[in-house]
Amino acid sequence: MTKKRRVKIYSYNGKKLLSLTEQEIHEIKTDERFDKIHENEFFKAKHRYEVKHYYSSLFWRDLLWIVLAAMLTTIAVDFFISVSGGAGLFPGGFGAIARFFSILINNTLKIPSSTTYFLIYFMINVPLAIFGYFKIGGRFAISTIIYLVLTIIFDLIIQNTPYINPNDLPLLIPIGTLFKTSTMGSMVLWLFVFAVFAGIINGIAYSMTYRAGASTGGSDWVSYYYSVKKDKSIGMINVRINICTLITIIILNTLIMQTKDIEASFKMNQIYYQFKDFESLKNTNFWNEVSTIAQNNKEKYKDIVFIKPENFKDQWLKATEIIARNHDFDDAYSKSMINWLKFKFIFGPSLFSSLILIIVQGITVDKSYPKNKVMNVMISTSKNQEVQQYLYNIGYNNNVFVWQTKTSKKNAFSDQEQDLLMISLPLLYWRRIEQHLLNIDEDMILNITGTQSVKGKHFSYKLDNETRDRALSEEMVANLKIMKKIENESIIKTYNKIQKANKYKNNV
Repeated sequence: MTKKRRVKIYSYNGKKLLSLTEQEIHEIKTDERFDKIHENEFFKAKHRYEVKHYYSSLFWRDLLWIVLAAMLTTIAVDFFISVSGGAGLFPGGFGAIARFFSILINNTLKIPSSTTYFLIYFMINVPLAIFGYFKIGGRFAISTIIYLVLTIIFDLIIQNTPYINPNDLPLLIPIGTLFKTSTMGSMVLWLFVFAVFAGIINGIAYSMTYRAGASTGGSDWVSYYYSVKKDKSIGMINVRINICTLITIIILNTLIMQTKDIEASFKMNQIYYQFKDFESLKNTNFWNEVSTIAQNNKEKYKDIVFIKPENFKDQWLKATEIIARNHDFDDAYSKSMINWLKFKFIFGPSLFSSLILIIVQGITVDKSYPKNKVMNVMISTSKNQEVQQYLYNIGYNNNVFVWQTKTSKKNAFSDQEQDLLMISLPLLYWRRIEQHLLNIDEDMILNITGTQSVKGKHFSYKLDNETRDRALSEEMVANLKIMKKIENESIIKTYNKIQKANKYKNNV
């Protein structure tokens, strides 16, 4: 009897081995479970192929963008936002919520408010990351989580390293001492200066994360998703979301704010105009409290002690400045005075400087991350079909205009007959594919021009993922080595299922 030849079947990783006859292999491949298993294995192999390609060419570049973005965000928060105090700057969106709770915690715990800010912000983003994973993509969600973790790490490094923490190395000016060392109103001026710097730094950081296919979390999960679906500018979407959240948080923060946190110029203005003469002042609880405090420290508050009806107008302005600046008098304010102060403070420097921060941040994002800036590219090449096939493979789905030359034109690079192609695509995508195009044809000539605007509903601002996925599938099918591995893996798994089913029947 002739011995049947057996074929060795190896698993995808080369570890599992089956030895089957041609007849057994045929029976397995005709089993109803084989097609479904083969389809799943093809999907897994395609995913592995794509991930391998991504990690080998783009991962380290994108990771570098994310690291730099996390570092810049930490600098903006640690050196410009958190140091402005509980009545200072607020980032927009979910960052404002995290800042609000970090201020509450900082009033009881002796830890840097920036550290609590980053920790709270991370916790807020956990459920949003789940949304991002399913609605935007796993790579986007994971990259964003990496960014958020890095901001916590950088903050801990900065806050616990001598000479570079915000207390030892204040950028621009030590804002915490402005109340004591500056003239009235300087704090407000510097608050706006800090807002501009924080907005620029944050805007650059946000742009870096977008370039890396990630985000900074918070409202970015929603705005990035909406931007991709509607082809809208991310910067301005963020501005709208951030402003709405900011106003709500500023109101809440003002309601819980202590008197000592209200900027001195607000308190001075309130006192000076509420009591315009000595008669309106002398019999109030406010004046009784102020007088008692001043009498107990005559040397320090002599300008208040010696206020008389006859010299009231001359001395009252200076006295109100002393009262407003010194926290010894914070308990003297009546409830109605505090409520009126808080109402006016809602529309004060904290709100408007934070709005400046958000607007500058949005403008910086749109300038640094020109999502919808379109480039026209003229491609002179002798490999017309290869270029068009590459564009198809990456999901380019706008028109490709082709002019085929009828005569050969000699130049410094080639004397071959060349075709001229024109494509239009966003600048961000062009930066990714430029070098790949040049690798197709070393004699290629590129002429790149900007486009003022694009009209028409059929122009696409993004690459078509479905087309790209289809091209990847075609590339996989053409790779006989990979397809053989997929088939072998499917045979092994189908064989195991058949054996398991037969064993179950025999036991029954």
